Amino acid sequence: MFGKYDAAKNACDKALLIDFTDAEIHKTKADLFLQTGELEEAVESYDNALVYDPMDLNVYKGKGVALVKLQQYEQAI
Repeated sequence: MFGKYDAAKNACDKALLIDFTDAEIHKTKADLFLQTGELEEAVESYDNALVYDPMDLNVYKGKGVALVKLQQYEQAI
């Protein structure tokens, strides 16, 4: 069911081997995790993206969505 998502996550992993500091790749991987319900992994990937681009509001939004789904409301604020 998640074959294309898994392939996309694998592509992100390969890209991160080339440039681990690319915030957009971390964000893309986090978005994929969010879409497949892997919420803890999504939060971790969003956190990685924020290390390299702390001004990306879309990363904060995605992380907030994941945290709400995890019922971690205080962290989501």
